[in-house]
Amino acid sequence: MSTTDLIASGLREFALNTAPQNIKSLQLAYALGDIEAQFSLGWAYNNGDGVEQDFAMAESYILPLAQYGHTWAAFAMGWMAEHGLKAKYSPKDVFMWYSIAAADHHTWAINNLGAMYQKGQYVDKNLEAAIYYYEISAKQGNALSHKNLADIFYYGEDEIEVDAKRAFYHALQGAKGGNATATYLLAQCYRDGKGVEQDNVYAFELLHHAYQHGHQQGNIIFQLGYHSEKHCQDDDHYQQAIRWYEMAIEQDQDETSCYNLARIYSLGLGVEKDPQKAIALYHQALGHYEDVERLLGKLYLGLTPANVELGVKYLTLAIAKNDMSAMFTLGSAYLEGRGVAKNDALAFKYYLQAGTAGDEDAANNLYCMYRDGTGTEVDLEQSQFWLKRAAELGHHVCQHIYAMALSNSDDEQEQQQALVWFHKAADEGDCLSSSLELGFCYYHGRGCEKQPDKAQIYLTKALGHASGEAHYLLARLYLDLDHPEGKLRTWQLFNQAYELGWSQAAANIGHCLLYGIGVIANHQQAAHWLRLAAEQGDKLSHFHLGVLHFDQGKYESAAHHLEQAQAQVSAAKEYLGAIYLHQYQVPERAYDYLQGYIHTDDPKDTWALYNLALLLNQPDFSKYNQKLSSDLMLKAADFGDAYACEVVGTRYFLGEILPLDKHAAKPYLTLAAEHDLVAAQYTLALYYQEDSDAPDRVQQVIHWYEQAGKNQAEQAYFNLACFLLENAVEESGISHGIGYLIAGADQDCKLCHYVLASMYYLGEGLTKDLIQSRQHLEKSAALGYERAINELAAQNQGHGAGFEVDKAPHLRCLSFD
Repeated sequence: MSTTDLIASGLREFALNTAPQNIKSLQLAYALGDIEAQFSLGWAYNNGDGVEQDFAMAESYILPLAQYGHTWAAFAMGWMAEHGLKAKYSPKDVFMWYSIAAADHHTWAINNLGAMYQKGQYVDKNLEAAIYYYEISAKQGNALSHKNLADIFYYGEDEIEVDAKRAFYHALQGAKGGNATATYLLAQCYRDGKGVEQDNVYAFELLHHAYQHGHQQGNIIFQLGYHSEKHCQDDDHYQQAIRWYEMAIEQDQDETSCYNLARIYSLGLGVEKDPQKAIALYHQALGHYEDVERLLGKLYLGLTPANVELGVKYLTLAIAKNDMSAMFTLGSAYLEGRGVAKNDALAFKYYLQAGTAGDEDAANNLYCMYRDGTGTEVDLEQSQFWLKRAAELGHHVCQHIYAMALSNSDDEQEQQQALVWFHKAADEGDCLSSSLELGFCYYHGRGCEKQPDKAQIYLTKALGHASGEAHYLLARLYLDLDHPEGKLRTWQLFNQAYELGWSQAAANIGHCLLYGIGVIANHQQAAHWLRLAAEQGDKLSHFHLGVLHFDQGKYESAAHHLEQAQAQVSAAKEYLGAIYLHQYQVPERAYDYLQGYIHTDDPKDTWALYNLALLLNQPDFSKYNQKLSSDLMLKAADFGDAYACEVVGTRYFLGEILPLDKHAAKPYLTLAAEHDLVAAQYTLALYYQEDSDAPDRVQQVIHWYEQAGKNQAEQAYFNLACFLLENAVEESGISHGIGYLIAGADQDCKLCHYVLASMYYLGEGLTKDLIQSRQHLEKSAALGYERAINELAAQNQGHGAGFEVDKAPHLRCLSFD
């Protein structure tokens, strides 16, 4: 093995190969002129490996080689000039020999030059030059140089700023090269998320690896303990942390480990509380942490009465250092009588000191003490001052209380300020009560514009408060927004709100069941929930119950609930007017409910206008007014009410009450017909039958007579059959006409039966069949058709064949009544 290989593989391995049994071999080789053996003998004398350490002898072997140009010898001379022979050689000699070796690409010499420039040792400090040399050495694979670069970029030094990415890169390369300190720095990168995504678990693994591979300073042991503590999942992890902290303390009396271990014992984290151990450890950390006196004072107060004096002593020392937490702690001890005699006045004194120093908890307690007269006189002005001060200092409960006071004001500016404080409590303090209030404000637009998106965010957050109101408001929000996926959520939230004691939700549960919102409609269950809400005085539930019973034909119960609702729900009057007009037939009472709609211009009031128009058109009604009735009916029709359109269209078509204007009738009749109102369908078919210029006349006539026929309009199929028979140019037209006559006969249309009887009797369009003719004739007569009665009588007397068939359409509109 060459000397170069020995040195490159590390000084420890080199030392093993210069053991006493190898010295003679090296001396023999040297005597034979082997320069590598000469170098190895020199290095053995430098290290005292196999021979007595002798720097002069080392120099005698190595210096000639260095002068001759031997790279490793030049490096070794630099090393010896820096260490064993530093009394003989100057710093310039150290720099010279390292530079000679570096010029021949010696990686350790290059690294050492970088170290000299970094430390300002033997040369002026120059970090740029240090980085330059370290990078050259690192490119040659030197793990120590990677570590040195990682160190500079991780912490930053002088003019060199922190560069997390470069720090991570060099730490990673150094760790790969086996450098334990680089592995430690890599762990720091993962722990802090510097240059790489944070990964505490992997950071701990790297720390442990670095410790096992030689980086065993107290700092890394402390880090292992700290990591074990901060990422505890169970008592075992705390036990690990305790072991690491104890090792760090044992190794170098690490004050930080003392401090952290004291905290573990004082709080009983993974072990039983041990105040005495905690006190002993905190005493070792005295002078290194600002809060140790306070923590000692608190622990002493919690021990036997004999320790109270020490507790007060250490807390007083902390207070002298302006430790406001110590002021608060001593104040709390006097307020609660914990370790000292209860003394509200002293508690107030120390709280006042702490609050004035900026302690938010003390400010909160001063707010309460001034309010309640504890340790001082009641002073509501001072109480409000400290409430606001505690809020400003970040006390989230006080922020919420202060915001509530502002929110209850009628002043818009104060409501806007309330919103700011609610945000502080909710966003910074995770105060769910403030989240609820923010949801309320954004939902109702209190102190701000209505903002449904923000309302949803904060109400959803407030659900964790187990607040019935939050569930209720969020359900209302989903309902108002007609959220595409919110119907089921609406139903769930209303039920959860009711379970959490928000009784108002009963009405909404009933509403969901009534209209099938997020649940299958169930009117029976809906009535149950609406009745619960109505019994609690909810007028809207009375209204919905009234409507439900109205639709079920339970008019007496409907009227009862609608009467309860009408003072707050104006639509109840529409239903009450309809009940008294159509069911009870008490027009005067109906008018009492409907008269308020005479001057309405609201399209939602069309049903009230329609019923009011019908009422005013009754000649025997005391307030009969045909002109006003017509105007109201026309207004309802123009608002789009299908029933009013049917009436107005028919009146225009017949010229009754309104002027005869069949073209004006058409749009009204069309709207009503499209809403499946049979009289409008029938009359619209008549309109198209008369309008010979309509481009789609035949299709429209057939369509609307068919629709009217399906809706049981007696003459519709008869008129359609006559129309087709009169206009038939092909056999198919005749057969279709006959088909509609049969359809009309199936609906007991006396005219259809009569025409079919004549066709069967005469054999016109149908095969002659006297039996079928007789059956249809008897049916028509039974339905009261006079011509059928006469023909049947004539046939019974032996006459007959006197059928009189009028194929002209029966031009009479169906009554809209």
